[in-house]
Amino acid sequence: MKIYSGGPLDVPNETMAQMFHRTARNHAEKVGFRARPAKGQPFQDRTWRETEALSDEIGNALLSLGVAPGERIALLAETGEWWALTDFAILSAGGVTVTVYPTLTAEQVGYLLTDSGATTIFVDSQAQLDKVAQVHAKVPKLRRVVTFATCNVPADLAKATTTLAQFREEGRAFASANPGKLAERIAKGKPEEVATLVYTSGTTGVPKGAVLTHRNFVSATRAARKLLDLDALYAKHPGANTTVFLPMAHCYGRIHCMMGVDMGVPIAFSAPATLVEDFKATRPFMVASVPRLYERMYAQILKNVEEGSGAKKRIFYMAADTAREYGHAVSNGGSAGFGLRVRHALFDRLVYSKLREALGMTYMEACTTGAAAIRPDLLYFFQGVGIPILEGYGLTETSAPSNVNPPHKFKPGTVGPPFPGMEMRLADDGEILMRGPNVFQGYYNLPKETAEAFTPDGWFKTGDIGRFDEDGYLSIVDRKKELEVLNTGKKIAPVMVEEKLKLSPLVGEALLVATDRKFAACLIQPNFDSLVAWAAKEGIPFDRSKVVVKPDPTGQPMTYSVGRDLLDEPRVKALYQGVVDETNKSLADFEQVRSFALADNVWSMDRDEMTMTLKKKRRVISKNYAPLIEGMFAGPGA
Repeated sequence: MKIYSGGPLDVPNETMAQMFHRTARNHAEKVGFRARPAKGQPFQDRTWRETEALSDEIGNALLSLGVAPGERIALLAETGEWWALTDFAILSAGGVTVTVYPTLTAEQVGYLLTDSGATTIFVDSQAQLDKVAQVHAKVPKLRRVVTFATCNVPADLAKATTTLAQFREEGRAFASANPGKLAERIAKGKPEEVATLVYTSGTTGVPKGAVLTHRNFVSATRAARKLLDLDALYAKHPGANTTVFLPMAHCYGRIHCMMGVDMGVPIAFSAPATLVEDFKATRPFMVASVPRLYERMYAQILKNVEEGSGAKKRIFYMAADTAREYGHAVSNGGSAGFGLRVRHALFDRLVYSKLREALGMTYMEACTTGAAAIRPDLLYFFQGVGIPILEGYGLTETSAPSNVNPPHKFKPGTVGPPFPGMEMRLADDGEILMRGPNVFQGYYNLPKETAEAFTPDGWFKTGDIGRFDEDGYLSIVDRKKELEVLNTGKKIAPVMVEEKLKLSPLVGEALLVATDRKFAACLIQPNFDSLVAWAAKEGIPFDRSKVVVKPDPTGQPMTYSVGRDLLDEPRVKALYQGVVDETNKSLADFEQVRSFALADNVWSMDRDEMTMTLKKKRRVISKNYAPLIEGMFAGPGA
């Protein structure tokens, strides 16, 4: 069985806390964290010395509570500088950070707190405190609640709750009376000790706490830095920052922050709703995101173009074609011919430079994308306009990243080679197996599930089906458990079909259903913006009161829902039948979509249809749309 290796990796013999404090010492007066104190306010810069001091106040306060090494401390907050400062404080005190997604329900929060045995929880808002208030009586070990903001505290929680400002004051008092205690605790930390419990959001089943050590995170951080050649990229724009906006409760967002810490570069904190505005203010050289953001960014670009003059539209679409051609030419380590380089240079002056400026990406050298598949044509387009998007892969159990396309040789359609330090191979059925310093220790208090996650000889079983090319680049075929099996025994990789459908600008998402059926059918979530625009252009009447518009992941208005009157309109059905027919041309006979239905909402985390990294929860969507799905299989031949 062939083993694919990412090569050697020199992993620093340090904990995450020691990494943070090492950077704070070495870059003391340089900018560390950048954040807006409140919505609409300008970014406030803190030096690494200041970030260390703030984090140490929280760490000392934890020691004043008697927090012991290995004690679990929960963190329930949106991504931001106080999330990061609190995380490093917990780790400095020797604690284990239990990350809790802000979108979880009170019942789910209660489950995580009970399962982990958390003794303290930090929350960032009234809404999160209210969740804790609903469940705290059923969480026996929870004894302290710290709120980032002033909140209305229920009477039965009053004695246990304090604000972060008060908590930091307790930390300063403890440090004054016990100088050197926190530094002593930091120095005693060992890389092999548990750093965090990250509960898998999962597309199915009950969350399981992945046990991750300091070495897991430090090795993943250093491997990403090496494979992406981040030091060389940063050297092109000294003083530029990396911008973190993904949920830090997930490993992907947290590793992105850790890369900035390891390098000692400024880290700006943002949110999806204000991303483009924040990019313009911070000019990052690197970001990490998911396909949904890049797809919406591209859709917004096209929307703005369509609202322009005919001449501007013609110029843009010529420029877009050239960008894709150029991106394709330079992929896989290739180069563009003379004529293409001339056209590209011309359009760079006329179009691409203005586009980068409008997006706040004038310094951008590397955007990573993961968690789900992304269309290759988008990668070629963005590469061509000077915004390199590099597809990667990983799981919570691998501290997030395990593969990524290197900037000098990216291959759309693959997730790149293994990280340095990682080894991979394929099982007989094509399942991707891994081992290396990134791989987790197991699931918290679940020995049976832990044993099932590894082969007898110690390889982690990812649950994903993959293949490697001649250069050792990995492509993800599908989830092993999500392969759809017709009642004829034929197996269909649903993601492959869904991604082909999504090549149409009319399709936002898709869910293939085929297991135990005679044929494959697909629930299509339209790109509602495109559909509404098409219907208006065609003069098709529909109930506009049923149209729901909300901010999209980039903060721009996006149509999230329309009425069934529009979706059931015969001309709309014919439009989408055309999309399906075109897709079927590239599919084997048994893979072809024989029936489809249109969903009336964007699938979202609000209805538990998407994970925090925007992966589809297939079972939840299937349940929520059960009548529509069953309707696809009704009638003769079903």
